[in-house]
Amino acid sequence: MQTGGIADSPDVAIDGLPIHDFGSRHLRLMRPYQRGTDVKILQIKLKVQDGFDPGPIDGVFGPRTNQAVRSFQQYYRLTVDGIVGPGTFWCLGESTGPYLGGAPRLGGRVLREGMRGGDVWILQSRLNIAGETGVGVASGVFDAVTTTAVREFQLRYGLVSDGVVGQIAVFHLKLRTWLGGRQLVSRTKGCDVRQLQRWLNSIVGEPVLTEDGFFGPATEAQVRTYQKSVDIGADGIVGPVTFHNLGFATNGIGTEEGRILFRHQYLETNLWSIRSRTPRHGILNLTGELSIQPWNPVWSPNGQWIAYVGEDNQLYLIPGSGGTPKVLTDDVEFYEEVSWSPDSTTIAVTKTGGNIYLVDRVTGTASFLVKGTFPVWFPSGKRLAFAGGGEEELALKAINTNGTGLITITTQTPPYHVLMISPDGAKILYTTPGASISIVMIVDVATGRVTQVPSGPLSKDYCPVWSPNGRLIAYSATNFNETLKYFSLLRVADDQGKIIMDIGLHQVFSTCRITWGPYSDRIAYVGSVPGSESTDIYSLPLFAAFATDLTEEVDSDQPMWTATR
Repeated sequence: MQTGGIADSPDVAIDGLPIHDFGSRHLRLMRPYQRGTDVKILQIKLKVQDGFDPGPIDGVFGPRTNQAVRSFQQYYRLTVDGIVGPGTFWCLGESTGPYLGGAPRLGGRVLREGMRGGDVWILQSRLNIAGETGVGVASGVFDAVTTTAVREFQLRYGLVSDGVVGQIAVFHLKLRTWLGGRQLVSRTKGCDVRQLQRWLNSIVGEPVLTEDGFFGPATEAQVRTYQKSVDIGADGIVGPVTFHNLGFATNGIGTEEGRILFRHQYLETNLWSIRSRTPRHGILNLTGELSIQPWNPVWSPNGQWIAYVGEDNQLYLIPGSGGTPKVLTDDVEFYEEVSWSPDSTTIAVTKTGGNIYLVDRVTGTASFLVKGTFPVWFPSGKRLAFAGGGEEELALKAINTNGTGLITITTQTPPYHVLMISPDGAKILYTTPGASISIVMIVDVATGRVTQVPSGPLSKDYCPVWSPNGRLIAYSATNFNETLKYFSLLRVADDQGKIIMDIGLHQVFSTCRITWGPYSDRIAYVGSVPGSESTDIYSLPLFAAFATDLTEEVDSDQPMWTATR
């Protein structure tokens, strides 16, 4: 993604797309297809919501984007014409013309210190939602405090930190903030209302609101409840003061959903434990102190069990609520993550020599299935995908759990590591060829077609993982500069391999597991503690800049999130 301080130059492009401010023109299906950064923002807003899939996030308004717009319009009871005009933009949280009273809209002019207007008001509200709450409650006056907040925002996303809001800064701000583009009141509808409902539910910790995008009486009542809880005027209107207060909550929104599993090492004794972070009980030690190092603990799909491989190559099982680890079988490769069957009864593992076994959770009986590595279950529970065994069989394959139906999915771009199947079973993520150079690939199971996800700056991309809704991919991409030295970008792509965004410059431990929050809008990862080589687990919202320390215990890693409470 190109960045820089030439935000006002007409020659600048982002991801090879011409810059068109979101809301500056009507979008529709036409010949030739419309291309631009505004189309990309539209596609992202549609993509991450259930029911509106525009296809790849490529910034091109093609037939699939047209159909997704029509579905969006139908859902929000708009005129279904496929044209993204004033009414549709309004439901997308964006004004297409001057604000009330003729004030200029954000993106209509370059903003800098000393200016005033409705566009400055929106700028400040969006900065608040992004977590840059130092800007204060939106006033419509671009003062020195606003300049500092803009600089901080630019710095977090690798932009030239000049405090001037031009085309590139506006693009990033609109890309990353779904709230703050307009005031929300009773009977408002749109995806920003949906995001508001999502945040309010997360703050409460329970789904008290239906996240339908319609600002009805229940939403208004919950807004008033929130406003009272933070001691601001409880008028039920989501405006500057509420945006400012929601910005303070950005860090923690989503962190109390489900449970996060991780391992921890005691600095004093070098012993280990497996722990979980739960909404009601905080951090729980599930195993006590372990003398044998555990690797990649994995929740069962029903959240009732945890399996992991010890450094002694034995497969262990513990209850999800904690207990003494039970050995199920031995001779298991510890560097591979084990894979649970969808019904939580069977665990697929790779044993020494590259042989895949199915292990019964209750009896520990291990049954040989096929020669290969990196087994993963299809959602049906009747088949597994795996990397074919032996140097002469460098293929990605699938097989039924009874040993029949062996097929080759693809022989392109071997070898295959760290297989991840999409929630619908249609695609498989993997990395290739090794550790020093590692590239993320997507293969279509039905056709065998392989798509490369664009590589990071050094072609050292690791730990790809599907979001729970199957529409997004997250992975780490190693980079280098003289200030940070080696660090990793957290990158997000769509299910077609098109890059959506880098979500900040973070000290990510590049080859350690990344995990999505249950609602596909937050990522947990392992990062370095500032000034230390120790690691901890952080959570980062997809559309905000600030990470939250989830464990506050150094030397914790290998997180895995489950929606099960």
